[in-house]
Formats: sequence, structure tokens, C-alpha cells
Amino acid sequence: MGRAGFPAALRAAPYCHANHRYTIYFVAEFNRPFTSFGTWDGPVVNKGQHSVSGVHTGGWVAFDTTKYRDVEMRIASRLTSEIASAWKNLGAAEIPAWDFGTVRQAAHARVES
Repeated sequence: MGRAGFPAALRAAPYCHANHRYTIYFVAEFNRPFTSFGTWDGPVVNKGQHSVSGVHTGGWVAFDTTKYRDVEMRIASRLTSEIASAWKNLGAAEIPAWDFGTVRQAAHARVES
């Protein structure tokens, strides 16, 4: 059985007329544990691998959906800090609930205040 969440970082190309690359830190949390995980590098899938780097790469998680089909995910990111700050953003201040409607209403209320 896998963990219910994971941290990650990616290096991105310059944007907004900047001359340098930047790192995006993000975390994802699921409402239940995942059953397997891995990465891909082009057409090659690596089950159980924790990290990968390159142009055509990424990561994946899988869930047992035989009993419960819906999988909920919360994700938070930071451009200016490290993983710990992204986890903090995922907390009650940024994403207060698992229910999308509740999160949407809280965000709308913050914008309107």
C-alpha cells in the first residue's frame, strides 16, 4: 500500500522575459493511499521508481478502484520556497476541505473580502 501524498519539484524553462530557469515545488495529497507508483521516461515506464529527470518524463500513481471509483486529490505549489512551504499551503489556510464546492466557496470569499 502506498502513501497518501508526495512532494515533488521540477525545473522549468524561463518565462515572463526572465533569463533563468526556476523551480516549482509542489505537493499532492490523496484521500486514500495509492497502490503503486512510478515514473516514465519517454516510452519507458519504471514501476516503483521515485524520481526521474529529462524532457519527456513524469510520474504516476495508481489506485485500487474496484470498491470506490472516485479518487480525490489536493495539490499545492510554491515558486519561491521549498517543499515544506508547499505542504503548508496545502493546509487549512489554502485548501480547507476535500469537497470541491467548499474549497471553491472559500476561495471566492477570500477574493471578495
